[in-house]
Amino acid sequence: MDFSPEQLAALDAESKGPTTLVVVILFTILSFFFVCMRYVSRFAIIKRGSAEDYTIGVAMILSIGMAACMIEQVKYGNGRHAALLELDNFIGILKYLYFSILAYCMAITLTKISILLQLQRIFGVNKLMHFATLIMMAVVVSYGIESVTIGIFTCTPVRAYWDLKIQATSRCLPQDKVYYANGGLNIAIDLTIATLPIYSVWKLQIDIRQKIALMAVLALGWFVCFVSILRLQALVVLYQHPEDTTWYSPETAYWSCIEVNVGIICACAPAIRPVLVRIVPRIFGTPDYGSGGRTSKTHPPFIELGDNKSAPSTTIRSNGARSGRSGSRNEVQESGAWRGFGRLEKPPPVAPANTTTRINISRDVEQTFWRGDEDSDGYNNGFKGSGGRAETLSAIDTNWTPQNEVFKSFDRRRSKPRKFWVNIVLWFGHRIEARRSIIEGLSSFTLEASLEATWQGITMHFLGPILLLAAFPSSISAASLIQQYPALQVDLGYAVYTGAFDASAKLNTWKGIRYAAAPIGPLRWQAPRAPVTNRTITPATEFGPICPQNYPSVPNAPFIPGNEDCLFLNVYAPSNAIKQPVLVWIHGGGYGYGDASQDMTEIIAANNNGFVVVALQYRLGAFGFLSSAEVKRKGVVNAGLLDQDYALKWVQKNIHLFGGDSCSVTIAGNSAGAGSVMYHALTNGGTSGTALFQNAIVSSPYLPVQNNYDATFPTQRFYDFSVAAGCPSSGSVFDCLLSKDSMTLQQASSQISTTQTYGTWAFLPVTDGTFIKQLPSKQLLAKKVNGKRILVGSNANEGALFVPPTISTEADLVAWLHLEFPNVSDGDVAKILAAYPSSSGPVNPNDPMFATTGLGPATALNVSQVATGQQQRGNNIYAEATFVCPSYWLASAYTGNGRTAYKYQYSVPFGGHTDDLPAVFGPAQPNHSDSFVAAFRSIWGKFVTTSNPSISAALASGGQPTTSSAPNPVTKFPAWTASSPQQINLNITGGTPYTAITLFGATVTQFQEPGLKNAFSVASANTWEGGRGTRCDFWRTIAGKVPM
Repeated sequence: MDFSPEQLAALDAESKGPTTLVVVILFTILSFFFVCMRYVSRFAIIKRGSAEDYTIGVAMILSIGMAACMIEQVKYGNGRHAALLELDNFIGILKYLYFSILAYCMAITLTKISILLQLQRIFGVNKLMHFATLIMMAVVVSYGIESVTIGIFTCTPVRAYWDLKIQATSRCLPQDKVYYANGGLNIAIDLTIATLPIYSVWKLQIDIRQKIALMAVLALGWFVCFVSILRLQALVVLYQHPEDTTWYSPETAYWSCIEVNVGIICACAPAIRPVLVRIVPRIFGTPDYGSGGRTSKTHPPFIELGDNKSAPSTTIRSNGARSGRSGSRNEVQESGAWRGFGRLEKPPPVAPANTTTRINISRDVEQTFWRGDEDSDGYNNGFKGSGGRAETLSAIDTNWTPQNEVFKSFDRRRSKPRKFWVNIVLWFGHRIEARRSIIEGLSSFTLEASLEATWQGITMHFLGPILLLAAFPSSISAASLIQQYPALQVDLGYAVYTGAFDASAKLNTWKGIRYAAAPIGPLRWQAPRAPVTNRTITPATEFGPICPQNYPSVPNAPFIPGNEDCLFLNVYAPSNAIKQPVLVWIHGGGYGYGDASQDMTEIIAANNNGFVVVALQYRLGAFGFLSSAEVKRKGVVNAGLLDQDYALKWVQKNIHLFGGDSCSVTIAGNSAGAGSVMYHALTNGGTSGTALFQNAIVSSPYLPVQNNYDATFPTQRFYDFSVAAGCPSSGSVFDCLLSKDSMTLQQASSQISTTQTYGTWAFLPVTDGTFIKQLPSKQLLAKKVNGKRILVGSNANEGALFVPPTISTEADLVAWLHLEFPNVSDGDVAKILAAYPSSSGPVNPNDPMFATTGLGPATALNVSQVATGQQQRGNNIYAEATFVCPSYWLASAYTGNGRTAYKYQYSVPFGGHTDDLPAVFGPAQPNHSDSFVAAFRSIWGKFVTTSNPSISAALASGGQPTTSSAPNPVTKFPAWTASSPQQINLNITGGTPYTAITLFGATVTQFQEPGLKNAFSVASANTWEGGRGTRCDFWRTIAGKVPM
């Protein structure tokens, strides 16, 4: 999307970074505080740690690391709009995101293990629960290993995860599927952990209403998991805005932080009461703390541990005094019973009122208790064990078993409603990742349990809302942390490809997709065939091999080998593409050179990721355009054009799989690619309509001599090629050519192509009577074309690249014309010279060379930045005959009959052939200002997406103030009409001059920043450059002789 300076300023003022920092830092500090209090309680007061404590400690360290990574992401721009960020920002964000996800996965895993260790300690007396928790620990450990391993090796090499510069050539997992699978597994684990205690609870000998209530609370665990699933909304929102992921990702980041840290807090909360009792005993101790050691008359007594050598015991007396040995803490510790473990030999008997009941606790009991809430001075929740009065437990069920000790410990004299809610709070605290809270302190039975319930109620009162939202781990949040690359696997029926996600461009890319069978062996010079089925998943992350290449006939032309198996295409699709318009790009290169490696990310980005692009390859040189009667009889001519046609049919069949709309296809090309587009507009006599495309963009359409397939020129090249390959010079040679190896044929094709007239190729499209039925000049005049709309472009100086720079005299010019157009007569040459009037004298090297305005008085007939006189005359003849006039004819063919045409000229100095491509696709050249590039790309993009190249005034002016009251003409791009053919002249003004070297070695002056301004104007195509419309009409008169 293009933004005005005001819009950019407004975007820059917005940031979610501060919110992210506050949430991340706050929850990390809070959980760290809870861990510290837990460690003080367990190691300084209780003086006994366990595996639960160590796992939570490591989880806390990982949480801190995760927080640090999230803070670094904010520093790199996470929370700001993506339009404001550079590539290095995205790399930095992804790098720290990578490590934060690893920390997240490990912290969540350790939290689960800590919880399972608690369940194992609390309910492990039951064999079923013992093995269930062990199995779940194995599952959690396996889950942790899997999630961390996948996190580490998401991409190969690993650094490709964040290094976008190498990501396109690397292999990455389909991360959306991975993270959703992990998310589902994570939720399943949480639900399993939540249901583990249900059986034990159901076996408790308590009122049925309490059981139902507890089950209802357990059901809250399922509900909380459902709430976790609702967090997918954040992920959905993120995926709905791939153009601005750094703005929409902070919510998923800090939810993940909350998730980890609240889990740690809940695991620590029940264990920190010894610290709180020390700090604020009046709140967290018993109500009568400090009143002479007397306990509340509403709270039952607690169990005291004795120190009998044979069977350590404690006696509960009606007056609360101890009988038997003194029960100091040190004595108990010496006996081993204080260390938190004892074994209940038998169910305790019922204790009548005002009697003494002895409960034996030994090392042989089946149930373990943890005295985690008694401090080092012998205090238990504020009641000193050596004195004071205690009430007698009125009744204890004689059938009490280890499975019901939790709730049988409650004072039976409590009202049922109160006991009901105490139990509810206890179990609620247990479920929300503080499961040890049910049993902690129950070694002192009712008083301990009552206070524990009170503490859990306080904990849940403050943490409950947070816990409901974030206490249950789910890696769905982790999936949303990353700008996760969308599902990239595409099943074409005959093959399955997996693409790559370009995070900086928010594009899915598939490179090297085979669209036709390899045209090798018996398929050489045959029509394209369907690919052989191969169901192996193929990474589509590298371009397919290029076709064999042929340079034109220029000095020192190199030989560039290729691969005959080259019928591949590439797809660039916005990650959120759904039925988006499609641009199909056909590369140029004189039908002998080029490939589909042109990067399409910049033009897509410049148009707000508003369309899908397909770039295709086709057979070139002798492999694609060998022609003769024998070739047509035994194979096909124009094989390269048939490849393109086959690819267009592939687009119609498959582009919906990539998010494209087959009913909104624009085909485009430059030079020979534009000539190819012209041929597709003409194929089948123009009767195909919109079967394969609706719109066309032709940039400098290349229309060289077009002979019949069996004419003298193509037939002679056929035999020249045969001889160069080692086959006969006459007669039937097709089978001999089929028998030759690829490299022999490639060298023969290159040899023939580079020994032609200067700047030409040997193997070109021909009239075959089926695919191409007429000369373009004739069929275009008859307006027999396919498609509905066309955008046509040409450049200011198209011809200089292809004309020998040795034309000094008119005789040189005439000799060259006979070579270039071998079928024209001397009389025709004279007509050409008359149509291009100039002095008959030789070139004066002192004549000034400069760029023309197109409006006169100096025109391209006689002067440019690289030539004057006879040389410029030849340059302009070739430019108009081969590129410019075909563009005029194409525009005229799309007038009337419900069709529309638009025409522009690219005039940014120097304006040579193909100089416009960097402005369209990038990378832009120094003479391309940002404002020009934005406008030019938008002209193309608007035509692709809306069928109209008109752009906004802001884009047209480049944000610069205008002195004219008239609207910029590109804001209402004029249509080409037969009566008034108009074109937009796309130029620049101002800037700083610099020297550049053209593709053919000439020195020209161009202009760069600072100071460049867009200079767009509308002009008559007929009067342009001294009457170009008239000259194009002239070429029609001799087109049949050229032929063209």
